[in-house]
Amino acid sequence: MAKHARKSHRHDAELVVITGLSGSGKATALKAFEDLGYYAVDNMPIELIPKFAELAKDSSHVRRAALVIDIREGEQLAQFPALLERLRRRAPATLVYLEADDATLARRFSETRRPHPLGTGASVMKSVKRERELLAPIREVANHIIDTSKFNVHELREVIGEKFSGGRSESSIRIDINSFGYRHGVPPDSDLVFDVRFLPNPNYIPAFKNLTGRHPSVALPADAGIYRPHLGAVGLPDPALHSRREELPDDRVRLHGRASSLGDDRGGNSQTSGARGVQGEGDAPGYR
Repeated sequence: MAKHARKSHRHDAELVVITGLSGSGKATALKAFEDLGYYAVDNMPIELIPKFAELAKDSSHVRRAALVIDIREGEQLAQFPALLERLRRRAPATLVYLEADDATLARRFSETRRPHPLGTGASVMKSVKRERELLAPIREVANHIIDTSKFNVHELREVIGEKFSGGRSESSIRIDINSFGYRHGVPPDSDLVFDVRFLPNPNYIPAFKNLTGRHPSVALPADAGIYRPHLGAVGLPDPALHSRREELPDDRVRLHGRASSLGDDRGGNSQTSGARGVQGEGDAPGYR
């Protein structure tokens, strides 16, 4: 029975291998795959990849996996083209190769002030040239070759999303709306703060004083009951709430909103609206 149960979980897990030149953006690409729902692994030893693929096949929750291999593997890299061919015969396997021109790589290494993985015995440009030569056989068998010379981190994430989202919307946005009292301070993780002290505070209305913000009598639409007389005074002729997504400059897709009224003594209530999925927080610029 146990053997049967295990076999029922087997499936063809999609495997994406990311490789390429140092400084071309492999770490950024791996984060993009992780945001798309891939199980992400960095710097996996080449000899463990077949075992990892088998484990992913047997796993009930790993449907897609992305892993990075690069020049840090040393002499083992020479075995990778043959290993990839064997993998492709057993399961869907895609190789993504990232590269950039010499001037861009030199600038990125200068900005990060990190040594090239091939060591400090030679200049960065000599190390890059040597790395291109060592990775040339792997580049020849890549499914996708992406030149990141003109990309920033956000544009690279968009390219990965376009190629591998599989019809899923990477731009899903989750909005967390919470109320708070100014006496407790503005929540530090707020992206937007709305001052709604022009509305009557239910805490000071006897009929509502002992109710929470989740009670239907308190959680009324903005154009209903006790709130309506106060809307015109602050220039809100249309009480309907409209929302639209802005393209945030730091590529964040999670938005925190806070609304406060003076004297909120009973603690904030919270609602989450329109949540189809959270893809992750923004990333600081940088390449590896």
